[in-house]
Amino acid sequence: MYKIEVFMKEQFKDGKADSFLDDLKTAGIDGISKARFAALYFLDGEIAAEDIKKAAEELFADKITQDFLISTTDGENAENKDKEISIEIQYKKGVTDNAAKSALKALADLNISGNISVKTGRKYYLNGGISKEMAETIAYKILANALIEECRIQF
Repeated sequence: MYKIEVFMKEQFKDGKADSFLDDLKTAGIDGISKARFAALYFLDGEIAAEDIKKAAEELFADKITQDFLISTTDGENAENKDKEISIEIQYKKGVTDNAAKSALKALADLNISGNISVKTGRKYYLNGGISKEMAETIAYKILANALIEECRIQF
């Protein structure tokens, strides 16, 4: 399975991260000095690596304002050099992912088809001194709808 992570280039404003920081302040949560947002696309099935790159470049990321990273989901235990906490949110199994349905149609328009599945998600990177318990509170009370979404927190 491939994971495409799409995020704003540093020279552009990250509005979703800024909005998230405002939500934290409104909730009275201190300790987060910086945040970043990334849209996630998980592609699985019979798909070539060059098609993954094509999808990232031509479909998922805006060439002007965004960058992307491609990884395999089995390579996620990379060292966290920046000491960031990440919170990854995805729909639970069985919940309709309309963005994924649209992505499948768009992939077919790029002549990328076959036995492919797509899931979407979002990821927040947090800098600051917060506890694991506070990260869980942020994940499940501010970012995710626990009825339909699941979170994965990494320190």
